[in-house]
Amino acid sequence: MLRQIFSILLVAGISQIATAQSVEFEGGKTHTYVMGHSGSTDCYLIFRNHMGKSAKFVYNKIQDDYPSAWWVSFCDNVNCFANLVANDTFATIADSAEAEFKITVTPNGKADTATVKYEFYEEATPNVKDTLTFIFVVQWGAGSQDLVTSTYRVYPNPVSDQLHVPFATPGTKVYITSLTGDYVKEITAADTKTNIMVSDLQAGFYFVSYMNNGVPVKLRFLKN
Repeated sequence: MLRQIFSILLVAGISQIATAQSVEFEGGKTHTYVMGHSGSTDCYLIFRNHMGKSAKFVYNKIQDDYPSAWWVSFCDNVNCFANLVANDTFATIADSAEAEFKITVTPNGKADTATVKYEFYEEATPNVKDTLTFIFVVQWGAGSQDLVTSTYRVYPNPVSDQLHVPFATPGTKVYITSLTGDYVKEITAADTKTNIMVSDLQAGFYFVSYMNNGVPVKLRFLKN
C-alpha cells in the first residue's frame, strides 16, 4: 500500500521530542486513528533519529486488545508481518533520518475500539524506553470514501489548536465539515503545507476536504 496520512510532515511546535531518548515522534507518542467498519486503513507513526549517530531501535509489544474479528498487520522499515509482531528491531537508521511504524487495520464490519502499545528503545540502551500508543476507533456508517487515503494525512490527530493539512495545491479551497455535513470552516491554501487553526471548534469528529490535482481528498480528524 502507498504511504498515507494517519508521510506526516513536520512543522514547528507539533512534533514531540521524546524525554527518555533523543527521538522525535511526529504528533507525539500517542496516536488516535478513526476509521469506518469496512475496508482497510493504514495507520502510521513516524519518528526521527536524533541520537547524533546511526542507531538501531527495538520494539516490544506490551498491549493489544483489538477484537478477534479484525485483521491487523504490521510493518517496520524493513519487514511486514501478517499479525502484530511481538518483538523485533528496525534496520539501522541514520542520524536525522526517519522511519515509521505502520499498522493496517481491516475491521471486517466490526465497530469497536482498541489500544496497541509498544515499548521502544535504542538497542544499546535497553533501560531507556518510550511507550508508543496506537488507539483505533472503528465507527459504523463511515464508508471507505470517508477514510484517509494511503497518500494523505493530517496531523496532529487528535488536535487542539493547529491542524496541518499536507498536499493542498496553493489556491485550493479547503473545507472543514462536521460529521453531519455542516460547513464549519473554509480557507484558501497558501502553499503545500497548509495550517488551519481549529481551537475555536467544539470537541468532536470533523472532516477536512479539498481537491488535489483534480483528486478529491476527504480526511477525518478529532478535535480535543
